[in-house]
Amino acid sequence: MPTTHRRTSARFRDASARTPGTDEELTLDVPCDEDAPGAARDLLRALDGEGWAVSDAMLVASELTTNAVRHSGGGKDDFLTVDVRIGHGRVLIAVVDPGLSGTSARPRPGGGDLGGFGLQLVDKLAARWGSERTDRHRVWAELALSG
Repeated sequence: MPTTHRRTSARFRDASARTPGTDEELTLDVPCDEDAPGAARDLLRALDGEGWAVSDAMLVASELTTNAVRHSGGGKDDFLTVDVRIGHGRVLIAVVDPGLSGTSARPRPGGGDLGGFGLQLVDKLAARWGSERTDRHRVWAELALSG
């Protein structure tokens, strides 16, 4: 069962009530399995009122989480952490996986019949994105909330 932690300094459901420059953070810990991408999308549904940015953020969160499930080397007994920070006109989505595979996130040129387009899509939708490796692997993307 996913665990969601919410730390906030402003009402989140009503985008017009948000104080400009105020950050809000949502954190989800979820097993590294096929249900993780859906749980990440559900977490981003809290961005209602942000228009197309919600769809883009949900798609990016889903792609980053799917990659973590497929490529981290983790299994259902391992956990992913999805962190979402909203503020200053942007949303930052980060997925931290167990990092057991030892690989880093890189778009695959050309993709293929079985996938490979996820990070290319993230690259197109995000203002910027990247990854870091310590004892775990973190991949993040930042999207603008307004055009």
